[in-house]
Formats: sequence, C-alpha cells, structure tokens
Amino acid sequence: MNNDIIVREMRKDDKRHILDIIKKIKIFSDEDQRIATELVEEILVGPNTEEYYVLCAIKEDKILGYICFGPASLCIGTYDIYYIAVDPQYFRNGVGKFLISSTEDYIKEKKGRLILIETSSNEEYYGTRNFYLKLGYNEIARIKDYYKMNEDKIIYEKRV
Repeated sequence: MNNDIIVREMRKDDKRHILDIIKKIKIFSDEDQRIATELVEEILVGPNTEEYYVLCAIKEDKILGYICFGPASLCIGTYDIYYIAVDPQYFRNGVGKFLISSTEDYIKEKKGRLILIETSSNEEYYGTRNFYLKLGYNEIARIKDYYKMNEDKIIYEKRV
C-alpha cells in the first residue's frame, strides 16, 4: 500500500466525490446505487447516532474509495460492512485492502469483536468474494435464491 494514502472519516465536502465513485461501480445495480447514496446522505445530514460510519481513502485530496459500516442492531461487538467501493481507476492497488484493514482497526477501537459482510453469488461478484476470502473472511452462510432465483446471499465473517 502506498504510504501517501490516508484513511479518515467522511466529511460533508466528500459527498459529491463518493457519489461519483458509487456511480462508477458497474456491479452495483440501480437499487444498490440508490441505497448506497441514501446511506451517505443520511450520515451527513442525520444526527450523530453512531449507527453508521464512513471512512474514505484519500491521496493528495482525492477520494480513492470509501467504506460504510456500523454496529449490528441488538448486538454487542458485532459490526456489519454495508458498502465498500473503490474508484475503478484504483482497482487492484491495495485501496480496498487498506479500507478493510482500517475499518477492522476502527472496529477494534470500539471494542468490536465480529465483522459480517454479505454479498451476492452472481458471477460478477466473484472478484468481491475472492477479495473477502483473501483478507481472512470466512463464508459462514449461504441462503439459496435469496435475492432472486439462482442468486444466493453469501455471508462472511471475521473475528477481530
């Protein structure tokens, strides 16, 4: 990972750049883009409820990617990662890995112990699933036909 990249919490002036990245992610459906956008907007305008967090990977004042996560409802120490997106021009440069690693550290600081990520079984998510496995996440559940027929929901976990 390039030492020039930093990770910090999202600020209001990051919104446009994050929304641009969301639009560039080809595997995100229109619904994914809508929900990811709503989450970013809710976090920026809502009260500080500590329900959701967004961290941004920054290099030379440019946002390379972001990750959205938060504590799981009715749990102590369990966190969900909702979205991670890296500008396609920075794919395979360690930005996603750096975002996940920084998120894990952030969660540890909050006394978190378990991280869950869910994704689709569709072929276009093969790289995403492989990415999670390489980072030490384990598949713990698969719900057949969850999103639609022949599209399973896959849940990964990592204990931190």
